[in-house]
Amino acid sequence: MKNAMKKFSFRLEKLLALKERIEALKRGEYGAAMQRVAEREKAIMALHAERTTTSADERCHLTGDNLNVARLQMYSRYFHHLRGQLLLSHEVKRSLEKKAEDKREEMVESSREKRTLERYKEKLRLRHIQELEKAEQAELDELGATQFVRHTRQEDSHED
Repeated sequence: MKNAMKKFSFRLEKLLALKERIEALKRGEYGAAMQRVAEREKAIMALHAERTTTSADERCHLTGDNLNVARLQMYSRYFHHLRGQLLLSHEVKRSLEKKAEDKREEMVESSREKRTLERYKEKLRLRHIQELEKAEQAELDELGATQFVRHTRQEDSHED
């Protein structure tokens, strides 16, 4: 062959590498956001468990003969405080879920951009391969034609 086969070169390779790094970063941000949601969910479950435990303790004290009004008020304030913490925790969790959803959308968009660039690269690579095959076929055709002409000339010169 006359020319060495040219290696495929994607001129946007640096951009593709950047898109890959951005996608990995967005995936990490989304994972961290989901971790914060999971941690908040654990905190809510811990508050519910604490409320259940405290409620069981209070029932034990209420079964006795002597009711302590100060103790009832303390439990009432404590339960009110727990209820407030639960409401706040649920509100924080909703906010964290919203942020996690935003991060997920960013990750999906980043992934979509990277895939688009990868598809473009693959399309150009396939086109490059087709061009190489076409050039190779043209060279083979030329070589075959040259050999045919030589063979024909040799036969003509032997006939003389």
